[in-house]
Parts: sequence; C-alpha cells; structure tokens
Amino acid sequence: MNYSNKDLALYHFGACPYCRKVRDKLAELKLHIELRDIKKHSHFRQELLSKGGKATVPCLRIKQDKGYRWLYESNDIIKFISTQVKK
Repeated sequence: MNYSNKDLALYHFGACPYCRKVRDKLAELKLHIELRDIKKHSHFRQELLSKGGKATVPCLRIKQDKGYRWLYESNDIIKFISTQVKK
C-alpha cells in the first residue's frame, strides 16, 4: 500500500539527533508531512503518550483504514517513508 503525505504526521523535537535523521530523509525525498514538535506543543506530547503508548520520538503516525499505526525507531520510519509513501 502506498500512503500520501496527508496520511502521516511525525512527532519529534528539534534537538533530537534521531529526529533530525528522519527530517533529513524527508527533505532528501522532498516529502512534506506534518511535523508535531512535542517540546513546543505539550498537547502533541500528550497525544503521542495516550494514543501511541509512549512519549518517545521520533514517531510516525500513519493513518490507516481502521485508525492509526504508530511507528517508532528512526531506521524503521526511514524505511517506511522510502518505500511506502507516494512521491
């Protein structure tokens, strides 16, 4: 299945090196997805914790037919966006 940019949101914060790795890959692939900074906006942190299960970043929220999938780990996110997202 291929996902569009509108199906995705990246939970992150600026100083996180793993988040930067994912943001750099997004830039390289010219993908523009919603970025949700959990340090600047506490409601994003709370949403990540309550719905994703933990307040660990980076985390990619993926909209699916029956809700959302929460993908953690920078390398897993990079693999997903490199292979599953429409360019």
